[in-house]
Amino acid sequence: MNARSGRPAIGPGRTTFGLLRPERAVDQDSPVPSGAGNGPAKGTCMRSSKHLRRSVVRRLAIAGSAGALALASLGGFVAAGNQAGASPTDIDDDGIPDALDPDVDSDGLLNGDDLNIDGGVAASGPHTGSYIGDLLPNDDPLELDMDRDTLADDAVDELDIDNDGLADDAAAELDIDADGRADDAADELDMDGDGLNDDASGELDIDGDAKNDTDSTETDIDGDSKNDNSSTELDIDGDSKNDDASTESDIDGDNKSDASANELDMDGDNKADTASGELDIDGDSKNDDASTETDIDGDGKADTSSTELDIDGDGANDDASTESDIDGDAKNDNSSTELDIDGDGVNDDDFTELDIDGDGLNDDASAETDIDGDGKADTASTELDIDGDGLNDDASAETDIDGDALPDNASNEKDIDGDGANDNSSSETDIDGDSKADNAANELDIDGDDLADDSASETDIDGDFLGDNAALELDIDGDGLVDDSATENDVDGDGLNDDDAVGEPDIDGDSLLDGAAEELDTDGDGAADLDDDDDDSDNILDTSDFDANGDGILDT
Repeated sequence: MNARSGRPAIGPGRTTFGLLRPERAVDQDSPVPSGAGNGPAKGTCMRSSKHLRRSVVRRLAIAGSAGALALASLGGFVAAGNQAGASPTDIDDDGIPDALDPDVDSDGLLNGDDLNIDGGVAASGPHTGSYIGDLLPNDDPLELDMDRDTLADDAVDELDIDNDGLADDAAAELDIDADGRADDAADELDMDGDGLNDDASGELDIDGDAKNDTDSTETDIDGDSKNDNSSTELDIDGDSKNDDASTESDIDGDNKSDASANELDMDGDNKADTASGELDIDGDSKNDDASTETDIDGDGKADTSSTELDIDGDGANDDASTESDIDGDAKNDNSSTELDIDGDGVNDDDFTELDIDGDGLNDDASAETDIDGDGKADTASTELDIDGDGLNDDASAETDIDGDALPDNASNEKDIDGDGANDNSSSETDIDGDSKADNAANELDIDGDDLADDSASETDIDGDFLGDNAALELDIDGDGLVDDSATENDVDGDGLNDDDAVGEPDIDGDSLLDGAAEELDTDGDGAADLDDDDDDSDNILDTSDFDANGDGILDT
């Protein structure tokens, strides 16, 4: 029993004609008369001839030594390579060394068109009519030197595997291993004919140019003469799948899924995807930060799509606490030098940037709970930089906490922390998103502008662009309660009850003591105390109030 085919081997008592019938020895479509035993005429390249010879050779290979007997019984099918006088470097004895011979076996098929370059029936020369060479088709795993040039097909100096006169990396070389399948054909699974599937874990040199596909000197993985980083190279590993196709899960053909955590170099350019020098993760010749790069990891999902959960394809979800570099540009998302967290080409502080982390949720949307995508909720006590611009939200230099391009003190900035709740809404209890309730005793800067609410220079406690002493400012601390309301007992939102004359010495938080001569509007409601019938907003008319200005000293 033959180990490879599972068929009975030729042995005593079996006719060789059961292996190869005389009437099938010659292609009936060829110009050679039936029974002559010759191959097609010099220069012809008939597909039917190829298929016949390939079938014959395979069957002879299965039969082993019995195949030679079969050839002999067919009138002259004798392997010339086994005859006395046959040269080991010129198998067809035509005077041209095999390494230079365009038709190594003289079968009338040029090497690039021959499915078995170094084996066939000689159509010319001293061995006309005889079978010359080996019985291994070019794509047979046991064929290690298909053109008999003494260079192994995977040798570092083997630059033309099939000896067709075209360098394996040449633009005109469309079938590196001369197996009849174009290198970019969907059914070409072994480009260099070394017996290893191009996507196999053991295939480290797809195009057989002796350069490891992950080597820095390998700039053309599939040997199509297009640089892997060229804008015209749309299929780096030559598997007939566009690198940006949703079905392409292994761009560089290294048998590591592009979404795998252990795929550290997606495009196989020998630059780690997270390296500072890696500016094009998927090797599509578009800079990852370019406005035209809409799919950084080349997974077929737009970076702004709600289904794109891993923009740089590093295996870490963009909202994961472990993901510190969403767009994979080697800049920490919280770094002051990271100006474009999602790598969409739009600066994070640009007024047109409405989705800083590129998760498909508008930064001001109520459903967006993590604006910078750092895995920390915007309302979390540990989230000190909501928009991920490297500036602490309470820093004086931070003038746009939620990174929506609206200054925090702008008249049209209605949501300083970008949590979807209007700053003047009763439901907004933390205007600057620092996890401190606006009415908390330890919340000393309600609007997060780095000015203490009781500071003389703080003229707009809730950052609504209305001066605290303005007639139109009806809610100084922005808690949704009108300052003159019966339910508002802490006008300036400092956590001190306005009726506690001893504990609260400055009801409106304007840094002027309530009983001071220069304090002309005690409750900061815009009405001067002289014209106000309730100076301290304690809901007791001054005519009935024993401490009208709320300074803790009974009126005389």
